Amino acid sequence: MGAHQVGLTFEPAIWARLIQVPKERISQDTARYLLSIEFAQPDRARMEELADRSEAGTLTANEEAEI
Repeated sequence: MGAHQVGLTFEPAIWARLIQVPKERISQDTARYLLSIEFAQPDRARMEELADRSEAGTLTANEEAEI
């Protein structure tokens, strides 16, 4: 299985396919809700840690997949 095929089933790719331009306009309440979604503090801390390790060039293969 090629890398492209794996990427199509990878969770972010699945979300990207789900969240596409809707055929109908979304309500203001729905738009507000979507804009209010945030990552929890532990998730933000992990993203920052992975970004720092990426910049330093010290990511493991698992961390690279995670990021």
